[in-house]
Amino acid sequence: SLLFLSVIAMEKSINSRNIDDLAGLGRILPLTGFSIAIGVLNLIGIPPLGGFYSKFMLYQVALEASQPVVAIAIVVATAITLMGYMKLLYIVFGKTAAREKLKEPLTVSIPVVLLALICIALGLTLTIGFMDILKELAIAAYNHGPYTKVFYDYMKMLFPR
Repeated sequence: SLLFLSVIAMEKSINSRNIDDLAGLGRILPLTGFSIAIGVLNLIGIPPLGGFYSKFMLYQVALEASQPVVAIAIVVATAITLMGYMKLLYIVFGKTAAREKLKEPLTVSIPVVLLALICIALGLTLTIGFMDILKELAIAAYNHGPYTKVFYDYMKMLFPR
């Protein structure tokens, strides 16, 4: 959602849906450019963003399960993702802008920056122990007995007979 909203913010600023028209807008619209960079880095899996932890956990589980082909597939998928998004980063930051100045619409830029900051904050919280809580929740969800008992007790509380 962060990348979609960031590109929409740039699209609204220039009134064009052509990707080549986004050339250099990362420097002209710094808030939106920052958000695009954070979104791409998150999808690629750069630490300390949340995308790194999800890819790392998949990779770790694949190796623990003696599935090297899956681990290699994760690395290949990450490389393909990197190649695809490098084009966007090159266009937005690398090319020279056809425009000198644009007004960055704050009604779109503020929510996009907030999403980017949430991505950063979530990634940082995963490094300080939140990952352990997520693992416990995943184990509880995987072991259907405790999970269904908690769900059943909660439903009984909500809908008493």
